[in-house]
Amino acid sequence: MRSPNVHVLHVITGIDRGGAENHLFDLVRHQRASGMAVTVAYLRGNGYWAAPLRALGVEVHALGLRCYGDPRPLIRLRRVISGAELDLVHAHLPPAELYCRFALLGISVERLPMIVTKHIDEPFCKLPGHLQIGRWVARRAARVIAISKAVRTYLTDFYLRLPPEQVVTIYYSLDAAPYLAVQPVEEGMGNLGGDYRGRDGGAAGGAEVARHADRRFRRIRLAVRCSGETCDRRLRPAGGRPARARA
Repeated sequence: MRSPNVHVLHVITGIDRGGAENHLFDLVRHQRASGMAVTVAYLRGNGYWAAPLRALGVEVHALGLRCYGDPRPLIRLRRVISGAELDLVHAHLPPAELYCRFALLGISVERLPMIVTKHIDEPFCKLPGHLQIGRWVARRAARVIAISKAVRTYLTDFYLRLPPEQVVTIYYSLDAAPYLAVQPVEEGMGNLGGDYRGRDGGAAGGAEVARHADRRFRRIRLAVRCSGETCDRRLRPAGGRPARARA
């Protein structure tokens, strides 16, 4: 279904290469293909994904954060919000969540709802009162998306203790496509240089892999086993069942 009238603002800490950042690009690409208008604002970094996002027709804003607590990104973000007819603000990663929360002060939930995606199961920040800050931000969110069962459990049962009905689990995982074309090599999976068991126990599961796998795969060639013309690969979405892809 095409949604030409929906305009989403994504706010994230940075758009350099990384698990949450790569996931955001995939999400925006899908939203643009669905006919949505999309704007992306990021706090800091070199903006690796800026040019590819603009090529999709996305408006990209660098908010120019110099240090946490810098008020200028807040002013710039407020201008982005007030200068567009937005339907939804989607925050990713705690620093961006906090800036969104402040930028939306005085704007009602009915006027402009916010959702938050929690990409990792870690404390909101290392400051005193981090629990209270995290809960204050989460109260503004119409929904909180957890990328795995482990993250959901952390949010509802251990850390923020959010109402279960507020938290929705939407999995994301490694994309098998780049690795299906890799030629077989003799080296074993030990050459990956690390333990790939995530918090959910999967060989390629957990938020750790989402953050680090891309960097490691660029240094090695993925070992695969082929039988005839069919190659089987298994990837486990964070917190989910293994997914089979065939070449």
